Amino acid sequence: MSRLLDVTCEHLGWPAREDIMDPSGTGPGVIAELARRKIGTAIERQHGRVDVGILAANPNSDRTEDPLAIVCDFPEPVREDVLKETHRLTWSFSRSPMLVTVEPNLLRMWTCWRKPEERLDKLRIEELEPGLFDKGALSQQVARNLQWVELTSGRFFRNPHYSRYFRRDQRADQLMLNDLKTLRERLLRENLPEDICHDLLARVIFIEFLFQRKDSQGNAALNEGILTTLHEKGVLSKPYKDLVSILRSHRDTYRFFKELNNKFNGDLFPGKGETDEMREQEWAAEMRHVKQEPHLQLLAEFVRGEMEIATGQYCLWRRYAFDAIPLEFISSIYEEFVTRKKKVKAEEEDETLGRGATGAHYTPNHLVDLVLDEVLPWDSNEWDMKVLDPACGSGIFLVKAFQRIVHRWKNANRSRPTVGDLRRLLKNNLLGVDKEPHAVRVASFSLYLAMCDEIEPKLVWQKNVSFPPLRDKKLVTSDFFAEDKDGFCTVRDRETYDCVVGNAPWGYATETDESKEWARLWDWNIPNGNIGPLFLCKCAHLTKPDGKIAMLQPAGAMLFNRQETAMAFRRKFFSTYGVEKIVNLSALRFGLFRKAVSPACMIVTGAGGPLRTPITYDCPKPKRTKEDDYSLVVEPFDSSLVEPEEAATDPFVWTVLAWGGPRDLQLIRKLRQKPYSTIAELAKKGHLRAGNGFKRKSREPRKPKEHPESKNLRILENHEIWRALPRVVDSKRFPRNSNTKFERFRDLKDNYTLPLLIVEESWTAEAKRFKTAVVKQASPSDDKLLFSQSFNGIRSLGSEGYDLHSIALAMNSILAVHYFLLTGARLGSYRPTLLLDDIREFPLPASAKMSAAELTTMTEEAIDQQVRRMYHLNDAEWVLIEDMFRYTLRDFKEGLNSPGRQPTRTTADTRGELGNDPVLREYCEYLARVFRAGFGKEAKVSATIFDEATSPPLPVRLIGIHLDPPPGHPLISPEMIDSAKLTRRLTELNGKFLESNDPRNGGIFYQRVARIYDTVSMSGRQVPTVFIVKPDQVRYWTRSMALRDADEIAGDIMLWRATSEGK
Repeated sequence: MSRLLDVTCEHLGWPAREDIMDPSGTGPGVIAELARRKIGTAIERQHGRVDVGILAANPNSDRTEDPLAIVCDFPEPVREDVLKETHRLTWSFSRSPMLVTVEPNLLRMWTCWRKPEERLDKLRIEELEPGLFDKGALSQQVARNLQWVELTSGRFFRNPHYSRYFRRDQRADQLMLNDLKTLRERLLRENLPEDICHDLLARVIFIEFLFQRKDSQGNAALNEGILTTLHEKGVLSKPYKDLVSILRSHRDTYRFFKELNNKFNGDLFPGKGETDEMREQEWAAEMRHVKQEPHLQLLAEFVRGEMEIATGQYCLWRRYAFDAIPLEFISSIYEEFVTRKKKVKAEEEDETLGRGATGAHYTPNHLVDLVLDEVLPWDSNEWDMKVLDPACGSGIFLVKAFQRIVHRWKNANRSRPTVGDLRRLLKNNLLGVDKEPHAVRVASFSLYLAMCDEIEPKLVWQKNVSFPPLRDKKLVTSDFFAEDKDGFCTVRDRETYDCVVGNAPWGYATETDESKEWARLWDWNIPNGNIGPLFLCKCAHLTKPDGKIAMLQPAGAMLFNRQETAMAFRRKFFSTYGVEKIVNLSALRFGLFRKAVSPACMIVTGAGGPLRTPITYDCPKPKRTKEDDYSLVVEPFDSSLVEPEEAATDPFVWTVLAWGGPRDLQLIRKLRQKPYSTIAELAKKGHLRAGNGFKRKSREPRKPKEHPESKNLRILENHEIWRALPRVVDSKRFPRNSNTKFERFRDLKDNYTLPLLIVEESWTAEAKRFKTAVVKQASPSDDKLLFSQSFNGIRSLGSEGYDLHSIALAMNSILAVHYFLLTGARLGSYRPTLLLDDIREFPLPASAKMSAAELTTMTEEAIDQQVRRMYHLNDAEWVLIEDMFRYTLRDFKEGLNSPGRQPTRTTADTRGELGNDPVLREYCEYLARVFRAGFGKEAKVSATIFDEATSPPLPVRLIGIHLDPPPGHPLISPEMIDSAKLTRRLTELNGKFLESNDPRNGGIFYQRVARIYDTVSMSGRQVPTVFIVKPDQVRYWTRSMALRDADEIAGDIMLWRATSEGK
């Protein structure tokens, strides 16, 4: 094939041709094979030979991750019509943001996140010619932008020149969803019953799939020849060419539907009654509802691509390549509008992620693969696996599980399964349950499509491809906690399933009568009425002792909620089952689920007792690039280990490690021990009282009550007044209350008596701190201040009461921001607000008096330094707090321009001036401090910072930490290097990294953060050196990151020493 691909791979550092065309990893290998079958076969019918592969970030991986690009390598120049068809196929394939086409003298990159266009130049991102790689030409900007490190680091997608080509709203899944929504709304407006509407949509998709599903010779599963045969047999009144022409006749449309029903059976069509009479009645009932005009006419208009959608444009139905569209993608977009929406109490968390609780927001494909990779990986010959999805929705988990089981069957049998084999796999290996009948219908349809996709197109019509009936047999409409159904009865079906997967419904007060009864019988509580976690408990009974469960769950109930029902559930759950892994998805919730609010997590557990090994706790963070729409990356410092006992008993471990590291956890535990006392502990001793404010009304209000005692009292419910207040204020600054109606008032004396420290529930957006105000009595009669539920009040009680000014000082500091971000039940995962329980858990040092004047006049910097002294924090502890405030918090709350996402180099650094690079210099200094503290002051350590002489620099930084360097070597020394040499150096280090690590985990470009242990020659001797490679963003090179990296390197050294001494 084209040598240009090999040249490109060599010069740009892309994976070698064999890693593109035939990746060794099972995950990329499956996607590459699928691309060859779905895209390559279709192109070869039109153009001739083409090699199709994928540009995977880690071609050695066993994980299922969408590739960076689909690669089509042509041996000769390609016509424009072939390029258009290639783009249409890869756009429909919906697996990658880019297409790379390679011809003998031209390599072009195209966006797959824009709909097919008549003008190809609107889709072309970049093009390369062989001359670009001539000696000295690599510095050209185009080539630099396409280097492997640019693609894998994400800087390519952050580049404004390229990011404009990637529009989420023009992906095939989004556009097809909009098209189907339009058709559905039009049909429903014409009084078509919802069940029939959904069935008709499914049939249209199924028939289009049959018409477009072709083999290498171009033979479709359903074609004009078959329609002619149906006419000759008397089924159709005349010869037809396609579905559009059939839809013009109501009589022939239903004769055609009945013929398909006879051919495929299954649940796509009416007529499933037990007798001929019952079946005919079902057909007759549907035919009475479906009219030629407008219903079939609307369907024909839609299939022709002539239906106008909401944007004023025509639908794109004719542009979708149904043979290339992933079948699970069809079921996932279908789920978006099939499952009915339900309401939850407005004042509680909007758990929209839990499918079926407050509306279905379909589970993204890469998240489904994340779940299935844990329990049903591709690389196995064990195919006879029984899989349960207890909340199957439209079947996306079951479809993908079926595909994996079929793949394993092929591995084991070295052949393609027959129709009978596929039918048996559907009947015997899968069970889905859902309360929503519409969703079950779609799940059945989706599985039939998946079965058809495994059959040679020419055999689909020739063979007896009778679908097994699934509804009410293997896809059951029921509450999962009902015990009267076969397949998921706790006792009868105990230890039946090898793996359980899915996305359970959840939300406040989502429990059902069946779930309450099940929980009572099996001694489980339902945390805060949230049904999601209970699915894990019942599934554990149904899973084999060596089986696994991987489900999406509410992170609030499973990890963060501090209410007693939630903590009691966690104590029992983590003490009962062998949890292996938890992936906290809360930081990604707006990217994964655009309409979701509440945080989610993935729980992977066995059905047996607790394990002796720690739980892997991954907390991936958004990259703030287009990558977030199709991939999920867990970087090394996003992963922690949690002991099972900690999981069961420590209510803060999950929130702390979500944004912090081991040192942060150590600091939080220190602050929660003596000599510090929490506000709750001081309240128990009668020194303080903390309370929440009144509630006027909610969106679903209870009837407010009169409280005449509130008349003319001072009141705080206006946020404009609050924002203007100083840190200390007297009560006359507040207006008097005239509205005496409250839904919830609170006790007047206990809650509202002055003096009070008022704490707003959310931080000040500009300062990123919590605002407080000490409110004093202006006169003897002004001894009360009412305040709304947006605020919390703290009172000092008795002669030994704690000084409110000191509490205000601590609450105004960055220590409070650090503490609440890492311990708050909502702040770091859900809403930027504090709960009263969060405030009650705030630690205070021994009481110290402070005057109102001091508190009022102190600068923020002075407050922080005073609080540091009050809490006796050392330099390393204060670094954790400062970095959390300066970088972590702002990276979480702000976008791509947050301080932590900026490059480490200053303007002066990029001009090549030495002696600067303050970020990396400070990183190296703190790393060296830890080594000297751990190995003694005499321990020798130095660092080399590699800097580029060319501009713009690569998107990564490289430093070398030298252990025991020669005498006189400076602590930190820069080494200038051009980009080409740095790239070669990184490539060499990548090879060494892969040699010493599991190649399935990827090299340094995929890992993004890596340490390579090597030796370098310094002053004539070999010096042990740790090379550290990280992206060129400040957040990777902070002082707190230096402390964490140094701890881990020191641990590696001590482990190596212990291993060496033990030999």
